[in-house]
Order: sequence, then C-alpha cells, then structure tokens
Amino acid sequence: MTEQMNVPTLRFSEFDGLWSQNKTPIKILAGNAYKQQEYTDNGYLLIQGLHIQPDKIELEESPKYVAVDGSKHLKIGFGDIVLGLNRPITNNQLKACRFYLKEESVLYQRAGKLKFDTAKLGTEFLYQYLRTPVFMKQLDLELIGSDQPYIKSDLFQATKNIFPTIVEQQKIASFLSKVDEKIGLLTEKKDKLTEYKKGVMQQLFNGKWENHNGQLTFIPPTLRFKADDGSGFPDWEEKTLGDLSRTIKSGKSKADDNGTIDLWGSTGKIGFTNEVSHDGNFILVARVGANAGKINEVQGQFGVSDNTLIIDVKPRQHLRFIKYSLLKFDLNRLIFGSGQPLITGGDLKSHKMVVPNFDEQTKIANFLSAIDQKIDLANSELEKAKEWKKGLLQQMFV
Repeated sequence: MTEQMNVPTLRFSEFDGLWSQNKTPIKILAGNAYKQQEYTDNGYLLIQGLHIQPDKIELEESPKYVAVDGSKHLKIGFGDIVLGLNRPITNNQLKACRFYLKEESVLYQRAGKLKFDTAKLGTEFLYQYLRTPVFMKQLDLELIGSDQPYIKSDLFQATKNIFPTIVEQQKIASFLSKVDEKIGLLTEKKDKLTEYKKGVMQQLFNGKWENHNGQLTFIPPTLRFKADDGSGFPDWEEKTLGDLSRTIKSGKSKADDNGTIDLWGSTGKIGFTNEVSHDGNFILVARVGANAGKINEVQGQFGVSDNTLIIDVKPRQHLRFIKYSLLKFDLNRLIFGSGQPLITGGDLKSHKMVVPNFDEQTKIANFLSAIDQKIDLANSELEKAKEWKKGLLQQMFV
C-alpha cells in the first residue's frame, strides 16, 4: 500500500477509492473439551487444533469421534474458516484453512472457527487476508504467552483490518483462488511423480537370493531392464558396500569463515573451508545426530566435516545406482545408540547389497535420474508459483 492512503499497491483497474477499517464483527468461536467417556466409534468427527495446518486438514489414521447427542457441540460448516488456536504459527504460516470435509464434524478445545456476516464480508477474501504479511505482523503482536502462544478471542477487535467493498473482495478472492488452484495442481503433479518414483524403486530393488532345498536361486526384481541387444542381464550378486567402495571414512575438514572451498556436513552444505579434501564424485552420509543416515551426492572440489562419512565408489560401480540402492534401504535402520544417533563407517562397509553388473546399474540409475529431473522441474514450478502468490498477498492487501 502507499504510505498515506489505504489502497493496495496492486489493484484491479475497475476499482478506485480508499479501503476502510472493517466494521463487520468477526468472532472466534472455540471448540469444547470432551471427557474420555464421550468418545465413540462413530458420531461427529472431532477436529483438534493439531489437525488444522496451513491450507489443509491433516487427520491421524484413527481420528476420534464424539456422540451426536449433547448440546455443547460446536459444529463446523462446509467451507468454514477454522484455526489452530494454540501455537498457531508454523513455518511462518498461520494454522488456518477452509473446511471441506464432507463428514459432520465438531471442534475440540484449542481449535476455533470464524463467525461473521457473509453478506458483508467474503469468506474466501477473509481467508486470503489471514495469509497476508500485514495480518501476520499484527497477529504476532497480539498472541498471548511466549511458551505456548495462543490466539485470543477478541483478536479481530484488537487488530486494524482494512478491507475494500464486498464487490472488490469477491474479485480479489476469485483471482487468488485460481492461483491456489494452480498451486494445488502443481503440488499434485509433484506428489504423483514422487509416488511413482517410490513405486518403481520398490520394484527395481526387490531382487534377492533365496535358498530352496539347499540350492541358492536368484529371484529377480519385479521391474528389470534388458541389454541394448534385447538379451537379459546376468543374475545380481550379493556384495557388501565395502566391496563396492575404495574407501568409506569420516571427513576431517574444519570450517573457516575466510575459506573459499565448499564445506559439506550432515545437513548438506554448511559453510566454507580453506582446503580441498575431495575432488570428484562421492556419496556423503551423515553419521551422527538427528540427520544420521541422510544421503547427499556431491561433485567437484570440496571439504567434509567430521560428522559425515564419505563413500568413494570403485570404478565399474555406478555411484548413482549405489546411492539409489541406499536410499531404498533407508540407512536409518543402521542407527544405534540410545542417546546420540550414530552410524559408523564399519556399519556401512558391512552393509549387504544385491547388485547387477555395471551396464544394468547404469540403466537403472539413468531411469531414476530422469524421474528425479521431472520431480525437480515440478518442484521448481511449484516454488515459483508459491513465490508469485506470496508477492500477490504482499501487494493486493492493505
């Protein structure tokens, strides 16, 4: 908005005039507490604050239900705006969404919904407003408590909410809803590609050797490639990761604020160092802490901190195939220790794998890399759309 007038920076051309302080009461209605004996196997679905996330409802596998009879229920209408009232901000976003579940539902304590005159204030406009920087800045000042901040019931009486006419509200809401639809489609595209990759990984890496009446037999993976001439590849061989690697060892590089060489650690690139410890293509595995088991593929000249293991793959072994195989296995399964989670170089060296020859490794790695490229492209498109939406919320509201 401009400094002296209540008008947004970005506005539809058919509208002019100042926006004004909202005079339509907006109430926050909080849900009710329920005793254990009031839970049932069916009835009303109970929506808790933890279920309400930015732009979506996330239910656990076995949600709770409460008996239909009883007068204290706060029912949720289809399309209502619902809020998580306790610790309402996550990743700089408000825990709020439109409620579109078809199942009859009621609110639990620490979850709320907004009540207002929809003839004077558009529901979708208000919902979009709740996601704007201007509202979030005011919300942050009005939260109660520091350890578990809470949205107070008179929030909208305490904040300055500048809105346009209902007609302009509808125009803004319609436009931003279409942007959300695009973001939703891009999210769905990325999720489908991710699920597809997960499925083919399962089929590509389920080959194994089995003992039948004292005879070892190779059970090939469900999905398998053929050689370029159409012939089949040989049976896979059981190896340890140590067999496939020249070395597996911890990094020794130290961080240096004046360094110019990338320094890699358990979370990824963590800073700079002043010496090159590795030059080439390597697999890095976080060995300690909350990120233990996390895998990165790194190329070029770089240093590695001491909380990370470096796998130097032998020639005629495809590094990316081995990386995908380790991802499918999930190295978290190797973690031990009741305190600080830990994976040792010895654990990795003794890890058993079933691997094909180099040519089949290459086909598998190239196939999965092509899927990853599509996922990366979909994610890039999604992030650009989100950034565009973020800019719109910044410029289209006062």
